[in-house]
Amino acid sequence: MSTVNLVCSTLGELLQRFRQERGMTQVQLAELSGVSRGNISKIENGVIQRPDYKTIQPIIAVLEIPL
Repeated sequence: MSTVNLVCSTLGELLQRFRQERGMTQVQLAELSGVSRGNISKIENGVIQRPDYKTIQPIIAVLEIPL
């Protein structure tokens, strides 16, 4: 697993970097996590700044983000 530069100012930026590092599109992440592509886009773009745990947990699991 490659190391992702963790200097991000928002949760959305962090998720986007991990997703891109893994070569995944938003559609692929949506299919694997069960979270809609629209919500993934809103999180990455800062429209949703504090997603619910039930929303973010499957994304974190798919992207294998260490907590």
